[in-house]
Amino acid sequence: MLNCVIDRSSVDTLLSCRPIRCSSQVSDIFLAAILHTLHSLWWARNSLRFTNVKPTLHSTKVRIHSFIAMSGNVSKGKCMHSDFPFLDTFAVSLHCRRVKEVIQVLWKPSTAPWLKVNTDGSVLGGFAACGGAVP
Repeated sequence: MLNCVIDRSSVDTLLSCRPIRCSSQVSDIFLAAILHTLHSLWWARNSLRFTNVKPTLHSTKVRIHSFIAMSGNVSKGKCMHSDFPFLDTFAVSLHCRRVKEVIQVLWKPSTAPWLKVNTDGSVLGGFAACGGAVP
């Protein structure tokens, strides 16, 4: 469901499957998914070993999914509109960022021979950051 290959060779590589650029709520869900999966596998192993209760694969998946949904719903992180399908997969409520006020800023290209250059790093890889200029 996370659409990533999980390397189990160490704790660092296990946690590195989280996307580098994602909203804080999605990051929380990735961390919760890893931790709850490990916990549920440990719980199933101990149930089998110490109580002779044989948890089914389906019940373990449902347990993991419900714990991820619970963790995602109590997350303090914020999501973006592009995260809606991912959050819906885990039945997590959306915690969207609130926009106080949107102010339109018009950018005018410079006249020849002048050239405008991005020096503050607000445009990376063709995508511009949100923000504003204060007069």
